[in-house]
Amino acid sequence: MLMTVPFIWDEHEQPWDYARYSSYGLKKILEKHIFSIIRQRKSVNNFSVIFQLINAWVYKKLSLKNKYINYLLLLFLIFPINLMGIISAIIFPVNEDLYLDNIVLAENKKGIS
Repeated sequence: MLMTVPFIWDEHEQPWDYARYSSYGLKKILEKHIFSIIRQRKSVNNFSVIFQLINAWVYKKLSLKNKYINYLLLLFLIFPINLMGIISAIIFPVNEDLYLDNIVLAENKKGIS
C-alpha cells in the first residue's frame, strides 16, 4: 500500500478532513492492523514548508475569477515565494518535526508466518 497523509496543511476534501496523523501515529495504526512499514518519508521537511503554507494562503485568499489577474498573481507573488522556498531548502537544514505530508509504503503481513 502506498499512501500519503497530510500533516500540516489547510483543510482539503472538505468536509471529510477529520484527522491529521503524525509519523508515529501512522506507524502505530498500520502495525496494529498487521502492516509492515517498508519506507516512511516526510515531504517538504525543511524551511520551505513555511513558504509553501504562505503560497497556499495567498492562492486561497487572493485568487480571483479573472484568470488574467490570477496569472499576474502567480507571476509576481507566488513565483517569488516559491523561489524563496527553494533557496531556503538549500540554506537551512532538514527539520523532521515540521513537514507537510507523510508518505508511507507498507505491506500487509497477513498470511506471512
